[in-house]
Amino acid sequence: MDTQHHLAKIPRWLATTLVVAAILYATIAPHPAGADELPMFPGVDKVVHFIMFATLAVALLFDLSRSKKATSAGRVMAVAGVAAILFGAVDELLQECLTDNRSGEALDWLADAGGVTAVLLIFSAWRQRHQP
Repeated sequence: MDTQHHLAKIPRWLATTLVVAAILYATIAPHPAGADELPMFPGVDKVVHFIMFATLAVALLFDLSRSKKATSAGRVMAVAGVAAILFGAVDELLQECLTDNRSGEALDWLADAGGVTAVLLIFSAWRQRHQP
């Protein structure tokens, strides 16, 4: 069996749903598991935000590209980018409004957007290189 066949068996939106759930747990839960074990250095939270939202961008690209409505790679990239960056803003608002021990920060949102942008740039370069 080829890889396409195996990927087709993954339920639609499972990747994005799992990543969104993990992000919400990590950013909204009062004491997420493993947070105390993170190596602490100035800006570690920005690195974590960058990685979480880069992962979300990959999941969105994967799920959107499998959608029956996917008309072009450019549109998939645009929708994935806008959706992930908007979710980053919503996540910061949720932290501000729903938690006592966290606050929404513009710099966290910029780190989110940076992770998304990095993935979109890498995906775009990969597409250009591997396009027939």
